[in-house]
Amino acid sequence: MTTTVAIPTSGKPFKNNATYCVGTGRMGLALQQEYLDHLQIVQKAIQFRYIRGHGLFCDDIGIYREQESEIVKMHLYE
Repeated sequence: MTTTVAIPTSGKPFKNNATYCVGTGRMGLALQQEYLDHLQIVQKAIQFRYIRGHGLFCDDIGIYREQESEIVKMHLYE
């Protein structure tokens, strides 16, 4: 069996949405200087706009923390 695919001679530019976002492991890793240096190289190469990772609200990042007291439970955003 033979299949022939007709490919047009003209088309439109391919907008690769995958280059707008890069992934990382834990967000704490993305805050280390060596990682930031490497990220800068990637930024110059593909001009990404977003970074995706996990662990943003983990204790080592320090963005969100709960404290309980006898009066009220507090949510602190740093």
